[in-house]
Amino acid sequence: MAELSTIVRVQSLKGRYTFRVEHYEGLSTQIGVPIESPEFVLCGNTWSLNIYPGGENKSHAGYIACYLQNRSMSSVRASYTFTIVGPDNIRVMWGPSVVRLFGSRPDGWGLKKFIPSLKTRGTVTFIVDIVVYIQEWTIISEPSLARMMAGLFNDETSSDVKVMVKQSPETLHLHRCILMHRSEVFRRMLRSNMHEATTGTILIADMTPAALRAMMWFFYTDQLPSEAVLQDTAIDLLYASKNYLVPTLQHHCESYLSAQPMSLDMAIPMLVTAELTESAKLKNHVLKYIAAHFRQLVKTREYQALDDSLKEDVETIVSPRGCLTC
Repeated sequence: MAELSTIVRVQSLKGRYTFRVEHYEGLSTQIGVPIESPEFVLCGNTWSLNIYPGGENKSHAGYIACYLQNRSMSSVRASYTFTIVGPDNIRVMWGPSVVRLFGSRPDGWGLKKFIPSLKTRGTVTFIVDIVVYIQEWTIISEPSLARMMAGLFNDETSSDVKVMVKQSPETLHLHRCILMHRSEVFRRMLRSNMHEATTGTILIADMTPAALRAMMWFFYTDQLPSEAVLQDTAIDLLYASKNYLVPTLQHHCESYLSAQPMSLDMAIPMLVTAELTESAKLKNHVLKYIAAHFRQLVKTREYQALDDSLKEDVETIVSPRGCLTC
């Protein structure tokens, strides 16, 4: 008897960032003039805080505006809570917010009228508590072997190796034998006397947490992530599959990106991606688009910054003899 089941998993990561402003009275209260925190890494993403002491615009003059900005290259779903602590230790808190979708950098959510502008001296502290929600995973378990392999993914009870991205709190509990058989890079890493083999812990420095999670899921199930996840991770996955010698996944990512509509702001970066990952199908797709929009792209800074070899590729297909769109 055939079996079919669906399991939905939602993970949440929590973190807190504190931004202290000393001599708050020295800040400008001019409308539209912000003070921005340094970028910080929390819950696997890069963020910043934007504070407008005198208001973001004229309609919100006299109120402090506070925004949490996503500075990562990929989008993220998160909720947030803002707290202001004054010199007299009086706290004002707002939140938690509903779960928001923060687009890729820069994109932010927050409050246009948090509290009335402060007329105070001393140190004012801004605190943001963030909860990041990891994309749901849908497991289709048919036949039983596929269900078993999906069940092994991130199974702490049977795992013999931990894999994580540097500066990310998320740890994936995986299995040496699967990693070694899916990637020659992991095979060499785990069969040698390297730190990873002796400690059973692998720290990844060249992948986002979302891309790592998606690639490991593919290792176990031969399935790509959901469409929503793939939209944000396809480029990262393409680089990862190239770097970790996973040709099947690389082919899937290349085919997905080659089927997506192109735009003027995406064309040059995507051409560079195709070249660096040796993705001929994707490169051909991008070159066709560039040939059709050459006059609009040739004067851009991105085009001028291209390597000469890539410029030659573009200019060859634009010429009448080699035009791919003829």
